[in-house]
Amino acid sequence: MREADRLQEAVDAHRRAVALAVDLGNRHGEGEALSGLGSALCQAREYKKSIRAHRRAVAVAVELEDTFMEGRTLGNVGIALGDAINFKRAISTLERAAAIFGDLGDPYEECKVLNNLGTTLVERADFTGAIATYEHTATYEHAATVGAAVTEPHLAGQVVRNLQLALTREAIVNPDSADGPQAGPRTLAERGRFLVARIRPRLRR
Repeated sequence: MREADRLQEAVDAHRRAVALAVDLGNRHGEGEALSGLGSALCQAREYKKSIRAHRRAVAVAVELEDTFMEGRTLGNVGIALGDAINFKRAISTLERAAAIFGDLGDPYEECKVLNNLGTTLVERADFTGAIATYEHTATYEHAATVGAAVTEPHLAGQVVRNLQLALTREAIVNPDSADGPQAGPRTLAERGRFLVARIRPRLRR
């Protein structure tokens, strides 16, 4: 099966799931199905339709007063906006999602959103903002341990890898930063190594 056919089949399946949930009056199921549809449409590069589906899911979450679902669906909107190269709105949406999980006291979901925010900042070539976001996420009080707590230790490692990439790109794009005592490539590399050393032992717990 061609990739385009596979993607269309996935989109059609999620549309049927949305229709079924609507017929059953299952609002929570409808929201989940809309999220799945939005993700499938994003993979198919139908970004406008993806954003609409994800926003419908946000509306369902707000109607149900399901704050966790609202944070998740807002995060999905942010990712779709980033894929559509609408970085300004993507960043503000991801910041809203992160704030929701921060208020809920859910560090794992908050760190996932912040990791996506950092990626969006890198795509916007805002390496300084991305580095600050990744560093905040990696040194966040629970970030290094929460992955192990939920048996998903890859999150902290992923954040560190993304941080190292952003540090490298910043050093390449802004080589003059090497002139200052706080910023040169050696210091950037040391910052990355410091965070790796800090996080890896906790991942083995």
